[in-house]
Amino acid sequence: MSSDFIEIAVTPTSFLAYSIVGIACLSAIYSILGTLLTFFQYIRVGQKRFFERIDRPTPPTKALDPIYGTHEMIKLKSSGVSLHYVSKGVPNQPMILFIHGFPECWYTWRYQMKYFAKDYRVVAIDQRGYGVSSKLPFVFDYRVEALAGDVADVIEQLGYESCILVGHDSGGFVAWTTAMLYPHLVEKLIVMNSPHPVAFRHDFSLSQIHRS
Repeated sequence: MSSDFIEIAVTPTSFLAYSIVGIACLSAIYSILGTLLTFFQYIRVGQKRFFERIDRPTPPTKALDPIYGTHEMIKLKSSGVSLHYVSKGVPNQPMILFIHGFPECWYTWRYQMKYFAKDYRVVAIDQRGYGVSSKLPFVFDYRVEALAGDVADVIEQLGYESCILVGHDSGGFVAWTTAMLYPHLVEKLIVMNSPHPVAFRHDFSLSQIHRS
């Protein structure tokens, strides 16, 4: 039994070049498909419905389901903003505070809350602008320093000197900022899918966007 093999010499440079070309081709394909699907959706539903904003005065039923924990509102002393939060676990245990990303809400953390509730007090907030939390009218109201201030107020008003802070996506950016501005309130920091703000600003450029 014999086999014929074709030997192909691949250098690290050529491998990198092929990888870049492959990724570029896939990016182009998905960009074209996304554009076409968006265009067909626009044709199918019409201009008015395509750009229509759907108001949802009440959140989905599951977002307020007590099975996941106790739902409460907290009015923050520094800003007067009211935030919705869900808590579970033993009140006198160390607190894990979860911050969701975009476009999510506290519900993102329901499985993590269930798992850690046996050893910690777990709290997940709806950031301002999400769920039944306060909706502020101006973009300036959503600057990251203000969001970090909300987190700091929540920690202190729930009676804790510090917490384990967990953030995902844009919530990770808020978590980073909270730890930088209020280090005494963050015992441990866990961030997913969000670079450190300094690294983000350092690498944010048109050339990086082009490479991405």
